[in-house]
Amino acid sequence: MWSVLGGVLLAVVALPAPGRAQDEQRPLPDYFKSCIRGQPDFDRCVMDALNQLNHLFPTGVPEYNVPPFDPFFAKEIIQKRGSGSLHYKLTLRDVTESGWTRSKVIKFKSDPRNYRIRYTQWWPEKYLAGEYEFDGNMIQLPIDNKGQFNLTLYNFTQTTTVTRRPVLDNAGVFVRWAPMKVQINVLNSGDMALHISHLLGGRVIMENILDRIINAAWRPGFLVLRSTINDLVGTAFTKIFNDGFVGFDLDRILPPAVQNAV
Repeated sequence: MWSVLGGVLLAVVALPAPGRAQDEQRPLPDYFKSCIRGQPDFDRCVMDALNQLNHLFPTGVPEYNVPPFDPFFAKEIIQKRGSGSLHYKLTLRDVTESGWTRSKVIKFKSDPRNYRIRYTQWWPEKYLAGEYEFDGNMIQLPIDNKGQFNLTLYNFTQTTTVTRRPVLDNAGVFVRWAPMKVQINVLNSGDMALHISHLLGGRVIMENILDRIINAAWRPGFLVLRSTINDLVGTAFTKIFNDGFVGFDLDRILPPAVQNAV
């Protein structure tokens, strides 16, 4: 589980903290020096520390080989659903997501027994944009659309679960860590603005009308959209965590002496 924590420590951002200019001069381990594994206040301590790291995410942390994270970029995300006469394939390309620097961690729970960390995060505003391609068949009606999209979520809350299990040999001896797996659960959004180009094959007047309908009556649609967001963002974050944080050295944040005490 602690290998998961290494990635999460630098994959969560928060609201600006007082005295930011001096804060930026602090070495990264200093934020977590009071967080001792196995102690009752460990989760609270980590959450408080994470909520002071917002200034690191636009630039990344080069000395820890951590890339910038706000905005983050996903080259391609694919979702497939259904079969036969009712199926679709949604491909998102060149997706950027911004707003992380203003977010706040409001819950944090470590679960060593299950090699898992779960945290809940709130954003005043989160923004996604990119290109889409939709290919499917809805009851013998072929659909083939592509264009651009942008989505803004206001007063937005989601829970992220990160799991990384050990791989054991037949004798039960540790071999290596499996890749991280990220699951997203969108909890709620206070408001939403969604704009999709070429939604009706380029019929601009009808597309503008549909755009107004979508944004005026977004709440019922958000219930459907939520599962898509969960899937797409979970897929993107699994790649981001494994690409950007799999080699993160937790010993430099929580020294071995502390680890051995637990």
